[in-house]
Amino acid sequence: MEQVRQIIIIDDDPLNNFICTTAIRLYNPEITLVDFLSAEEGWSYIADKKNHPPQETRILVLLDLNMIGLSGWEFLDRFKQLDDDARSRFRVFILSSSVDRMDRSKIESNELVAGYILKPLTNAQLETMLPRA
Repeated sequence: MEQVRQIIIIDDDPLNNFICTTAIRLYNPEITLVDFLSAEEGWSYIADKKNHPPQETRILVLLDLNMIGLSGWEFLDRFKQLDDDARSRFRVFILSSSVDRMDRSKIESNELVAGYILKPLTNAQLETMLPRA
């Protein structure tokens, strides 16, 4: 199994980023965390190939949908443009407070999205995403 060494949190809500960071650090303090308050900043980080992990590691992306500026959906449109090798190193989870059925349907049919997580991030959700180190 590929080992998760980094999690990228992309959400324009600083409180949510703090909650996620705290939950992840309590779950596995060895995981590197990077958080961004805009999808544009998160995209710039991911698009820069020097930030891509070695082949045998995986980065999880926790992406909010509704953000000012570049939305989570627009981020996914850009993410789709990465080459297959680069894209395969990332697993994107939508982390959202949206309970909109249209959003859920769109998430479930999107091949780039590994899953949907309802805010706030919990230990049980982390257990489904990450093996314990």
